[in-house]
Amino acid sequence: MKITDILAKRRTSLANERTLLAWIRTGLAFLGLGLAILHFGHETPLVFGTFVLMTGLSSACLIIGIIQFFTFRKKIDEDIQLILLKEQEKQA
Repeated sequence: MKITDILAKRRTSLANERTLLAWIRTGLAFLGLGLAILHFGHETPLVFGTFVLMTGLSSACLIIGIIQFFTFRKKIDEDIQLILLKEQEKQA
């Protein structure tokens, strides 16, 4: 495996991690917004509904981010195994 292949794999893995962190950050922003609306809003059904919506969006962002991270990590690992297998076939 060439150094460029190793570096490309590392860059791809880091990009996948950054994407997960972006999903987490977005989820936390939705949660914070929901909490702020609940804290500063008047006690009305609309305020509570908005809080529930923001909490739901927060949870969705976290779940989507985690699923996407592990799906892409598995694909990255499979691609690396394929590259290694092709390298071994070339040498044989």
